[in-house]
Amino acid sequence: MLESPARRAFKEMTGQNNHFLITILVGLAAVEDGTAMLRPEMRTSWAPRDSIRSAARSREFAIKAMLAWLVDAIDTYIRMLARDPIVANPEVLDSIQIAIDEEEGIAGKVRRVAAATGQARSAEAVLVEMAITWRNRLVHLQSKSKISKPLIKDSLTHAAQFTESYRGLVIEDLIKRAQRQPATAPTVKEITAMVRAAHKFIERVDGYLLTDLDLERYLRETLYQYLTENKELDPGSVMSRSSNVWGRSLERRKSTIVQIALNRGFSGYRDGAPNKLSETAIERLANLTPAQAVAELNSATPGKEA
Repeated sequence: MLESPARRAFKEMTGQNNHFLITILVGLAAVEDGTAMLRPEMRTSWAPRDSIRSAARSREFAIKAMLAWLVDAIDTYIRMLARDPIVANPEVLDSIQIAIDEEEGIAGKVRRVAAATGQARSAEAVLVEMAITWRNRLVHLQSKSKISKPLIKDSLTHAAQFTESYRGLVIEDLIKRAQRQPATAPTVKEITAMVRAAHKFIERVDGYLLTDLDLERYLRETLYQYLTENKELDPGSVMSRSSNVWGRSLERRKSTIVQIALNRGFSGYRDGAPNKLSETAIERLANLTPAQAVAELNSATPGKEA
């Protein structure tokens, strides 16, 4: 497995966002210089009194929306780590639960996941937390949340790295803008830097977890999920699905198990992959009968019953 379902969901939510923002900004440049035209098929009215001011406000709105979407995507990634089949190890799961119990919000989850995966106070974790705090100040108009002193200190510690790795990002300027009252949107350079930092942060979390992942256990949970996903509507579907897999010849059983795995996030093996599923593990599963498969996969998934 090269990436978790959680990371795939994050990439689907954010993968093209920088491109989308630039496209919007190109369009707003046409609004600003007066060359933009309302097409008849849009069937709405549009006649800005001040095209320059209208473009500037729309640009700020687009950046705010992108920041809010980014933070929601980060939260989605962390929440999905704890969904079945579970990728997160017990330490990360505990960290997420502690952040929830202590009502630490998304920033607390990020801090705890970063600490549990060897990224405590890394440049990317710090910039991600900065994005979350900034988003909170923008979205919640009455929010009194401030950039914490420890976060400012950690950000300044990485000043040289931000400048070198994030296209000349000046963290001192970012901090000043993030602290403005009332809150204003980041610049284009700042929002694209925060998006990139989030991608790098999540890539490293994912790599850490996948290297430590018990892939045979994960495959069993994946197959259990496959067998039981329609059982609420049709209790008999569990055995029916099991028969469709384990009622075939041995070779067909193996190929079907592999195909289910590939359809649900597994990848063909590549050099440098963070984990590997042995042929023996697939053989063990393939040699079960339909009834044995239901019983064994059920017993291998604590707290659940097929």
